[in-house]
Amino acid sequence: ALAKTLVRRGQNVTLYCKDKQPAKGASGNRQGAVYPLLNGPHTGVSRVFAPAFLFARQFVEQAAQEIDFDHGWCGVTQLMWDDKSTDKLEKILAGNFTPELIQKLSAEETA
Repeated sequence: ALAKTLVRRGQNVTLYCKDKQPAKGASGNRQGAVYPLLNGPHTGVSRVFAPAFLFARQFVEQAAQEIDFDHGWCGVTQLMWDDKSTDKLEKILAGNFTPELIQKLSAEETA
């Protein structure tokens, strides 16, 4: 991501990799996760991570047009299973984030 961004900004970049395609070995993990760190109102950390996640998602989609790699956007379900988690998620929901980042679903919609 960094190398591609630098090239887009007119910088010369040399990328060395032992494999024919970049990031084939990666961390060795079979999967990775990219998600926004949202915490309550759309201020502070959330003001950085919310748009950064959307940028990262756009970057991955653009990269996938040029480089063949497995990926998918599946989302995550966080349950309001006790008072603490309910309070935390209600604060995030009240934070006026774009629906691309967070949506409240009914129990039926998550079944």
